[in-house]
Amino acid sequence: MSIPAYLEDRDGEHRLPLRPSGTREESHRTSSEEAEREHQTFLGTLKQTALELFDAGPINGPTDALEALKKIQRLHSSTEAAIAYIMADGVEHVSESFNDLISTEHPHSADEETEAAKSATCYGVDRGSEQIINSNFIAESSVALRESNRKVSKRMFHAKGLRHVCKNTLAALAAGEITAKAAHDIVKFCQDLSPDQISLMEQILLPMAKTAPDEAIYQRARRLHDRLNPDSAENRQRNALAARNVRMWNDEDGMATLQLHHSADVIHSINNSIKHVASQLTDPKDSRTQAQVEADVFADVYLNGWPGKEGMPLKPRVSITIPAVEMLASPSRGLAELEGYGPIPIGVALKIAADAPSFQR
Repeated sequence: MSIPAYLEDRDGEHRLPLRPSGTREESHRTSSEEAEREHQTFLGTLKQTALELFDAGPINGPTDALEALKKIQRLHSSTEAAIAYIMADGVEHVSESFNDLISTEHPHSADEETEAAKSATCYGVDRGSEQIINSNFIAESSVALRESNRKVSKRMFHAKGLRHVCKNTLAALAAGEITAKAAHDIVKFCQDLSPDQISLMEQILLPMAKTAPDEAIYQRARRLHDRLNPDSAENRQRNALAARNVRMWNDEDGMATLQLHHSADVIHSINNSIKHVASQLTDPKDSRTQAQVEADVFADVYLNGWPGKEGMPLKPRVSITIPAVEMLASPSRGLAELEGYGPIPIGVALKIAADAPSFQR
């Protein structure tokens, strides 16, 4: 039984300002002293925190338990930083070693050179390509980490982003100052940005990430990305909307799942309308839970139409905030706010507002 991902994963190394493999200076030390310093930076806090946790002895009351949890969180952050550091440097060393091996091999015959060129061109088999080396290292790492290739591939994306692009974020993660989730979200929303914009994002987000919850960092990073991205919000919305789709897959025990991937205003309108209808069904003899009622309303809409509406759709129920000054100054790049979701292009917000039953200044 195959269950697809809820959303297409659009994260990719090609969207980060990464230098070509072999030229990423962070992974190539110039001296043993530099290598030792980095070893201490990325593994020192991990060792110290583990020792503190062990030396503290058995838990003796709630205060000890909370202190132990803080240390474990710091230990987890340092461990994730160490994994990123080792994976990013590891694949670089494999690439470097392979290039050295190729350069020392005996020259091939003309026929062998022709066959190798044909394999690389026709079948995409170029044993020295970064993609092949990267895939092989991910496959080996998945065995070492006992994780799926998909998860380790995601780790590699974050590892390269932290090691070569968001270096201050990696340092904060290694020190146990921020969570792995916050670090990964910073990398995620640095895609499509320039090095200077990424530096600005780190300056803004890292002080917050030391104390704020992960969800706050995610939302702030998303908003910063939308404002800094050189591609206008309207263009990105248009491109994303082209990927809208409906998917269905079978689950166990006679169940199945239907998924609609569409623009945020459409999804929130549907969801709010379902909740509104469900809230009107107040029969005291109805033993269904709220979730069950909403699921049944959702199914009834597509089979029988909205209750009491003879199949006519309800008016979408969403709230949006449109900054007037930004709308006038930059209508193509400006952002409005969709309640319960976050920033959306002002152009989309204006289309929604055209049918709004009420406005509030």
